Amino acid sequence: MTTDFAVLERTERSDKLPKKAEFPNDTLALRLRGLRIEKHVSQLKLSVELGFSQSIVAAYEAGRKNPSIFSLCCMADYFNCSTDYLLGRTDRRSKNV
Repeated sequence: MTTDFAVLERTERSDKLPKKAEFPNDTLALRLRGLRIEKHVSQLKLSVELGFSQSIVAAYEAGRKNPSIFSLCCMADYFNCSTDYLLGRTDRRSKNV
């Protein structure tokens, strides 16, 4: 009996990752809304600046949708913060670690 370690390793890694629906949106929603309000920008203005629809910005802020990696990076660049800050992985806003 042989063991395919590549398959075993890949399976073990994927077991540790949360499923898509398990990613908490609350932190992203709160931080996105907070940064937008702090910058005195409406959802409409933010959507125009980032090239998103206003409804998608509203969905992100309500925690109904998760942004793509590209969208997350666009928001981090716009607010001059890290993606980790937006996702709640750190409380440091700075992009520089």
